[in-house]
Amino acid sequence: MSIKRSMTEKNLAAHRANARHSHGPVTAQGKEYIRAANLRHGFYSEQSDSALRALGEDPAELEALRQAVASSGSPRTAWKTCSP
Repeated sequence: MSIKRSMTEKNLAAHRANARHSHGPVTAQGKEYIRAANLRHGFYSEQSDSALRALGEDPAELEALRQAVASSGSPRTAWKTCSP
C-alpha cells in the first residue's frame, strides 16, 4: 500500500523558485540536443528522411524494404531480399 504525500507550502515555494531560474537551452548545441532528445524512430516524423539519418539509418534502405514487403506480401521473404 502506498501513501500519497502532499507537498508542503515550503516545498512548493522551493519548486516555484527553482522553476523561475530555468529558461531552457541557450546555445545552438543545447537546442539541437533538446530537439533530438525525444527522437526514438522516424516512423511518425514529418521529416522522416532527416529523422532516419539522425538515427544512423538509410531512408533508401527503408523504402526498399517497404517496396519488397508490399510486392511479396511476406515480410519474412522481403527481409531476406533486402538485408545485406
